[in-house]
Amino acid sequence: MSEIEQLGEQVQEAEELVEEYQNRIEDDRGDFADELALSSARNHRNQLREELQELKEQRKSEIVEFRLRGNKAIQGTLPLGVLSKLAGNIERQIYAAAYFIKSTKRLVSRVPNDLLDKIDLRLAGLRPGSSRMMIVGDLSPDLFGKSMFEETLTQIFQVLQAGDEELEKYVSEIGPIAARKMKDMADRLIKEDLQVDIKWNSPSGKIYEWQGTTPRLGALKTNLNQIESHDPKVFSVEGRVKMISSKGKFRIDDEENEEEYEGKYSPNIKDSIEDLSIEDEIEAEIEKVITENLTTGRKKIKYRLKDISYI
Repeated sequence: MSEIEQLGEQVQEAEELVEEYQNRIEDDRGDFADELALSSARNHRNQLREELQELKEQRKSEIVEFRLRGNKAIQGTLPLGVLSKLAGNIERQIYAAAYFIKSTKRLVSRVPNDLLDKIDLRLAGLRPGSSRMMIVGDLSPDLFGKSMFEETLTQIFQVLQAGDEELEKYVSEIGPIAARKMKDMADRLIKEDLQVDIKWNSPSGKIYEWQGTTPRLGALKTNLNQIESHDPKVFSVEGRVKMISSKGKFRIDDEENEEEYEGKYSPNIKDSIEDLSIEDEIEAEIEKVITENLTTGRKKIKYRLKDISYI
């Protein structure tokens, strides 16, 4: 187990301890000793987060290897037109996924400058042997030790490795534009009579690999063609807070309409939720996104908390 992975597990344990003390106090089961313990647990968690951020900053960059095989991939070379189209497709796929993960918005025009600066994708070149294309991006961890590029790559590999019954779930995480670019990548590789092995050694020490043989590329293209993402809908709701997690998750109970909404909250509203407690009465703005498998009819519904305030 790598040092980053060990520290990540310690951060996770510290987060759970903080939530345990918070729940005790909010449920009126805690006492002064629990309040002191909560303060100590928060300080310990914050220290661990800083150490994790420093470790990831030392790593700096992530390298993803695309090992291309086929008649056009000869001794570390590729036709320039093929290389240009593949690299451009991969770039757009990664930025579109990162943008959607961050905002649940579709990247329909140019990549925002802040996202370009944060990930800073680069083509590191081709390596000898069967043609190995190396894509490099900036790890750039935030104050919580989380990296946008790391999270994006993790979600992309989950789509690549997903079974038929999981695909809409993982496509709902990267968004329709990234999924379409992934489908286009598979289509381009098939047309150029190329196969690809994709590999990434993640900061946690886990090795992600996917072998894109011609049959698997064809299956990926076909399966992604059956996935449709509906336009997001935003609605307002009044209810009670049932869960607000430091991991970015929420649950709100709309008692009047007997509905419960659970999902992730936008990083932009972290300041608004810091003082919230369980059972607080609130008014919230929630975004609903539906991803559907047109063949099976299965749907994945995601909720994202965009704004919240006391009633």
